[in-house]
Parts: sequence; structure tokens; C-alpha cells
Amino acid sequence: MALFHVDPRTRTGEIGYWIAEGAQGRGLVTKGCRAIMRHGFEDLGLRRLELKCAATNTRSAAVAGRLGFTLEGRLRRAEPVGDRWDDLLLYGLLADETDV
Repeated sequence: MALFHVDPRTRTGEIGYWIAEGAQGRGLVTKGCRAIMRHGFEDLGLRRLELKCAATNTRSAAVAGRLGFTLEGRLRRAEPVGDRWDDLLLYGLLADETDV
């Protein structure tokens, strides 16, 4: 898990994660993301966080929902995967929309 693309001018950042298949379903991503959210909003003073996931990745979309992120859009053919381009879903969360 990581917080990246932090922009001091707009006070935004992006959360990203990848987890091994054998570790899925234990709440580790949700728990880790909450820690990153706290760090971003409380320690860094960010006002907005974003999260992107493949449109076909229902587990990542569920994580975004559990964390209170709002689906803001679909980025068409935005992510290269082998010889094809997949759509990404863009989720956003504002600091005043969470209690982490």
C-alpha cells in the first residue's frame, strides 16, 4: 500500500495497493488504507484522496465503498494490461467526508 502523487498545491494524493491472492479477504487492504487515509488527512493536511481500480475488479471497488469513497468517473482505456487497455474507476474522498 502506498500514498503517491501527493500534490502540495491542491493538497491531494492517491492511494494504491496490491495484495497477494492468498492474503485477500482478511480486511488487510481496508485496514491499511484507513491508516494511509489518517496519515494523509491528519498528518499531511490533504483535503482529497483518490483511489483507482480496474473496472472489472469488484473487490477493489468494494474496498473503496467500505472506506466511504464516492465513484466519480470511469477512465476509459486508461491502464495497459498486456496487449489491451482496461478501464479504470476513479473514486474520491474529501477530508470532511470521513472520520478516520
